Amino acid sequence: MFDGLLTIQKKRNIELTRKSLPILIISGLDDPVGFYGKGVEKVSEHYEKLGYNVEMILYPNLRHEILFEPEHRQVEQDILSFMDRNIKR
Repeated sequence: MFDGLLTIQKKRNIELTRKSLPILIISGLDDPVGFYGKGVEKVSEHYEKLGYNVEMILYPNLRHEILFEPEHRQVEQDILSFMDRNIKR
């Protein structure tokens, strides 16, 4: 798993992703894995600097398993809204 994380962080591997692909990055603000939002913001900024269309949502009072938190309906709705805004019909 850690080898995979190191691989996907490399600029040359990130740039294999189409720049036209919208990216949604979501996390709980109380998630220690994402360094309480700081790591998530860093990833988002990194992609933006490389020219990607990134949207980031940090959910207050949520931790790591945001789709299994009591507020999961809001998270699901935000994902669907992102998809509606970005899927070309």
